Amino acid sequence: MLHTVLILGAIKTSEVQHLMSHLSQHTHRILLLDTRCFGSDNFISWDPVTAQGYLHIHNEDIAFSQIHSVFWDHLYPFTSNNGDTTASSQKHNDKYSLLEVLLLQPHIRWFNSVAVIRSHKCKPWQLAAAAQCELLIPETCIGNHPDQLRLFLHKHTQVAVKPVHGGRFTYRLNHNDQHAIDALCDGYDEPKTLQQYIGGTNIRSYFIDNYCFSGELQSAYVDFREDLYTRYLPHMLPDQQAQRARNLMQKLGMRWGAIDWRLDEYGRYYFLEINPAPRFEYFEAMSQLPIAATLSRRLCSMA
Repeated sequence: MLHTVLILGAIKTSEVQHLMSHLSQHTHRILLLDTRCFGSDNFISWDPVTAQGYLHIHNEDIAFSQIHSVFWDHLYPFTSNNGDTTASSQKHNDKYSLLEVLLLQPHIRWFNSVAVIRSHKCKPWQLAAAAQCELLIPETCIGNHPDQLRLFLHKHTQVAVKPVHGGRFTYRLNHNDQHAIDALCDGYDEPKTLQQYIGGTNIRSYFIDNYCFSGELQSAYVDFREDLYTRYLPHMLPDQQAQRARNLMQKLGMRWGAIDWRLDEYGRYYFLEINPAPRFEYFEAMSQLPIAATLSRRLCSMA
């Protein structure tokens, strides 16, 4: 039986293109499921009595049982025949209910599963899980109560302000910037994540099962993703730190992901977040570390 490696995403992204070029060196069949086309160019059928399902894509009929592994790059919003998104419609709900039959298949090796992707949207729980795995996290306040936010902001000289859900950039706030503090706290209906700002440098670590690839990202920006001139330097994550990170991944059910750390002047690693569907092509280009090659091997591996 020919095993299938399925990618959830779009061909336009550099990560998908890069990964597919490595996967093509293996004997597995590679398929791309772009969920924007679900119901027009790709389809699912399901028999609840036999518990057998099929993915109909690119004029092929692939049994769910033939899908060996899935790489989750991005789940795009569904579109209707006229190109409009249907995010709030009953049609959207029906499509997602059908798609979830595939997403919940237990035999598939997920990189990563839908449960993991959902958990990433609850960063407060993620931070608690990291602390339970003995990872050091900055002193943190999460919430939307204005008095609690003000107390935290006045306690620390500098605070990193982050979204609770993710997707937006981090910025730094000084405790003597009263106008900015008032603006932040007056919008208390919007939850905030406030963390003690940790001086030092940025470390990013990519974990793929038992593999770990790390690098230092030197930047003067609070959020290095905004810096077009971020400088990469090789970095070896200490074994104990790597093992604690793997313990966290196991706790969260992750097979792969990227952890952002802050390394302070005393050599302490502060955990910031773990992303189960991180961008990696630019980091690989800077570091020359074999992230895509390792991912492709693990997606095709039988173990």
